[in-house]
Amino acid sequence: MFLTNVVSFNLPAAVTLIVYIGGGVTLLLSFVAFFVQTLLYQPKK
Repeated sequence: MFLTNVVSFNLPAAVTLIVYIGGGVTLLLSFVAFFVQTLLYQPKK
């Protein structure tokens, strides 16, 4: 869906590919960070 909305900007395919891959990597890293945070969290008693 993102790529269909970006077509109107007439950007090179390489730029849209880098942004698309960068967004996916950012999403994966956020999931990993959240998972690590849930494992390390120790509630105070």
